[in-house]
Amino acid sequence: MIASGRQYSPFRDVRFNVALLLGPLFWTGWFFFSQPVLKLSWVIRHPDKFFILAVMFPVLEEIVFRGWIQSAFSRISKGARLTPALSVSNLLTSLVFSLFHLFFHSVFWSLMVMIPSLIFGYFKERHGYLLPCIILHIFYNAGYFLLFSFF
Repeated sequence: MIASGRQYSPFRDVRFNVALLLGPLFWTGWFFFSQPVLKLSWVIRHPDKFFILAVMFPVLEEIVFRGWIQSAFSRISKGARLTPALSVSNLLTSLVFSLFHLFFHSVFWSLMVMIPSLIFGYFKERHGYLLPCIILHIFYNAGYFLLFSFF
């Protein structure tokens, strides 16, 4: 844990800023690979859907998965680590998170969700609170749904 004060901002963490940059790098690569037809006007027509997908779901998912589930797995596993950057609780939570996404996505996308989930879990452990996870999750979802939504 690197912070415990009201004045702290995750944006002061170089690793957090690198994680922010991973979103645009992924979107750019996936954009050129999949060549989607951009329909950005859906955000204007359906701001409520965009808000739910880009803000509400990430906040709720982080509270449930990183706040409750990862914390419970951490207590059960007594903080066991697989590597210096990967805890057992983060891996288990990310597996559950990916399985949860099977209800809404293909197997491929559910497996792809594992990567950002591990990143969110890493920052939950690094910072000791949910704000960095929530910021990253909102940022990743917003970019994804702006570029690849089919509304």
